[in-house]
Amino acid sequence: MKRYVVVGAGAAGLTLAYLLTKAGLPVTVVEKESEVGGLARSFHYDEWHFDIGPHRFYSANPVVGNFLTEVMGDDFLEISRTSAVHFMGHYHSWPLRLETLPKLPLGIAFRAGLDLLGKAARASEDSVSFEDYVLRRYGRTLYQTFFRDYTEKFLGIPASDTHQNWAKVGVERATIDEKVNTASLAEIFKLMLIPKPRELNFLYPRRDGVHAFWRRCAEKVVAAGGEILTGKVPQGLETGPEGLQRLVLDDRTLDCEVLAWSGPVPELARMLHRPAPNLSYRSHVVYNILLDSPPVHDYQWCYFGAKDLVFSRLSNPASFSPHTVPSGRGGLCLEIPCQEGDLLWEDPARVRRQVVEDLLRVQALRDEAQIQAMKIERVRDAYPVYHVGYPERLDQAFEDLQDFPNLHLLGRTGRFWYNNMDHSIENAFALAGELLDGMAQANERTRQVRDELLKSRPPATPTPEPAVARA
Repeated sequence: MKRYVVVGAGAAGLTLAYLLTKAGLPVTVVEKESEVGGLARSFHYDEWHFDIGPHRFYSANPVVGNFLTEVMGDDFLEISRTSAVHFMGHYHSWPLRLETLPKLPLGIAFRAGLDLLGKAARASEDSVSFEDYVLRRYGRTLYQTFFRDYTEKFLGIPASDTHQNWAKVGVERATIDEKVNTASLAEIFKLMLIPKPRELNFLYPRRDGVHAFWRRCAEKVVAAGGEILTGKVPQGLETGPEGLQRLVLDDRTLDCEVLAWSGPVPELARMLHRPAPNLSYRSHVVYNILLDSPPVHDYQWCYFGAKDLVFSRLSNPASFSPHTVPSGRGGLCLEIPCQEGDLLWEDPARVRRQVVEDLLRVQALRDEAQIQAMKIERVRDAYPVYHVGYPERLDQAFEDLQDFPNLHLLGRTGRFWYNNMDHSIENAFALAGELLDGMAQANERTRQVRDELLKSRPPATPTPEPAVARA
């Protein structure tokens, strides 16, 4: 019997598999890692549980909220947001507050004031680079002192070679609350004058990290008749007159009525003997640090823009749930950007000493003796890299795949789309509705789920990327 095959057991892939198995369709999920969750999995060391950076559920869309409850019940904590940026040697709450101003060097504050008044030189309105977008919106001072260095460290390419879409989605991801406007220096300054910031609450699994939710989702997929194969890397794709026919694994071949792909786009193109698009992804080395006592700061996460600091972001698992660390202990997750195959990727322990020194320098630790253990993990293809020319390359890549009508792309990696978990969930709901709506024949169970999806179809998530039909 032909099956619906989903490549990738991340947020998008598992949500899609859940909806299709709920509709009574035969589904097989193929995941290259040994655990489900994709970029939303967690690492577990005895009583410590570390997500791959900060993950939490937030959406104003009731469809997403209903899905979370359906999978996890009430086994969630409701938590408020506490995030920060480390800038000019100080920690500042994000979004910025008025108390940030006295912490800035006088010269920086003066030049930022000139930028706010529009007295500083501005960039061309015609440019699509990240550099010129930030200069237009935030001014030269913030660009030179934070945005440029953070972006170049994070992506590994010059800010002038980065597309402005990275700024658009990057600021949105850092802000999260769609009612909070940080789209320009003037808007940030307005927020600083608000006496009390708007409260923003998230849902987070009570125990075992964000992984707990996706494990539960995977269990429900299997209970509904689906199949999840972990530790399996696709070896090839076989095609025929009607499109994709089979996915080849190392030990079996899966017939495909539909293939939903959430893996890297170039990898898919190569297996289909199409030109491999010049699209790249940024990988990470993650240092999960087990502490014998809580860290100095209780921020859930903090951004570090300085190039002389090895890590770009730090998160504190206990600030999401106290059950992620043993009682009285602590943990820190450090994300260090790299490229798969570079020196850091091949030998991540080489920066171990620098990690410790940098943590002490930014006063994230009381002393080195606080460190009980360090666990190093590699995370492939964590972020799409938005080169200036990526929209045209992405359009061409999707156009090259139009010959396969039963192929669908989804998720952060498959759509080359820097998104959050809730966006991936919405993406999977939209695709499930499209697949079920297009079925010529459907039994009662399938029709019921199809009708539910069509009634509650989430609105299209606005993205700055090129609009491609099946992307």
